[in-house]
Amino acid sequence: MKNILGVGIMKMRKRKSIKGLNLEFATFCIRNKKHLKEVVTPIFDQYPMTTLKQYDYTRFKENLLNDIMFYDDLMPYKRSNIPLYNMKDMLNKEYFSAWLMGFIEAEGSFGTYEVSKDNYQMAYF
Repeated sequence: MKNILGVGIMKMRKRKSIKGLNLEFATFCIRNKKHLKEVVTPIFDQYPMTTLKQYDYTRFKENLLNDIMFYDDLMPYKRSNIPLYNMKDMLNKEYFSAWLMGFIEAEGSFGTYEVSKDNYQMAYF
């Protein structure tokens, strides 16, 4: 993602799981407000989320564009429970297949794993 977008920082970390497996994690972060405004928001504007998380994005973008810097300056927020789209509309979005949409908007992560005789490694993105 960093290579494609040209911004952000990749962080790698390793740890052992409860079962003693070696786990490798990658995190991609963008903290620069200019990069968020010029690179990230256009992507989410062109390919909007179809679940209630779109409300969170709209609030995030509004605060970003208004240069809100401190927690005390945030307006109170409660996410609406009114769906933006019905299921048929969501599944007919040309830019996401149904399984990918659920993955991206869920509280999950992307991952790959490599199995060898002596080692089991998993990387999350």
